[in-house]
Amino acid sequence: DERQRLEDRLEYGLNPEFDPRDIVGDDYEDAGERVYGNAEVTGPRAGHGTGVAGIIAAERGNGIGEDGIASSVRIMVLRTVPDGDERDKDVANAIRYAVDNGADIINMSFGKAHSPRKDVVDAAVRYAGERGVLLVHAAGNGGADLAEEPSFPTRVYADGGEAQNWIEVGATDWRGGERLVAPFTNYGDEEVDVFAPGVDIRTTDIGNDFQVNS
Repeated sequence: DERQRLEDRLEYGLNPEFDPRDIVGDDYEDAGERVYGNAEVTGPRAGHGTGVAGIIAAERGNGIGEDGIASSVRIMVLRTVPDGDERDKDVANAIRYAVDNGADIINMSFGKAHSPRKDVVDAAVRYAGERGVLLVHAAGNGGADLAEEPSFPTRVYADGGEAQNWIEVGATDWRGGERLVAPFTNYGDEEVDVFAPGVDIRTTDIGNDFQVNS
C-alpha cells in the first residue's frame, strides 16, 4: 500500500546509512565470489517473489486462491535480489546454483538499468545454455523501448553474441485501450518474445495469504 511504499522510500531510498547487503554478508568488491548468502529464504520484503512463484506453480483446482499456470512443477526458491538492487554476481551465482542443482527453467522476474560486470552474468547465461537450461526474463516495468534502454540481464552478450536459451516476456493489460500491452511494460520489436497478462493478477502472498498485483 501507499504507506508501505513511503516507509520503504524513507528507509532505503533516502537513508545514506542503509546497507541493503548486510543480510547477504559478501565482499562487495569481489565479483567472482561464489560462497555467501543467508539461509533465511524469505528475508525482508518477500511478497514479489512469493507472488511470482504462485503465478507459476499454485496448485490448480483446489478451490483456494488462483490456479498456477504450471502446477506440476517444483519451485527451487533462490532469493537473488536483496533489498535494493541485485548485483551482477548475485544474478550469475543464482543462475549457476540453479543449473547445478537440477533446474530445467529459470524464471528471472527482476531487472536493472546497469550491469557493470556483465561479463560475469554472460558467463553464467552461457553456462546455463550449454546445459540446456531455459532462462525466462521479465522485460521490466519502465515503459521503455528495450532497444534503447536495456533492462539487465539481457540475452545479448557483451561480445555481440546472443543467448538462444532465453525468452523475454512483457505484460498485457486486460483493460484494453489503444494498446493491448500494459502501459508500464518495457517493449521491443526484437527484444521481447511474448507478452502475457500482467495487470490485476491474483496470486499468492506471504503468510499463507493472497494478493492482487500488476
